[in-house]
Amino acid sequence: MHEYSLAVEGLKLAQQEAEKNRALSVSEITIEVGNLSGVEAVAFEASLKLVKEGSILEKTYLNIIKIKG
Repeated sequence: MHEYSLAVEGLKLAQQEAEKNRALSVSEITIEVGNLSGVEAVAFEASLKLVKEGSILEKTYLNIIKIKG
């Protein structure tokens, strides 16, 4: 299930940016998932929710946008 590893890396990048900018929280993350990407959007979103637990991103709203490409 590569959606989980994508979720881990994506949230790691978001957390690094938050720490770099000394943010105490992140209100929203927007991620585009293309139909041709090979990523199952539902599994990816579930993985993101699991990965963000216990982190600075725990209360972050995840905005998953499904696009054609």
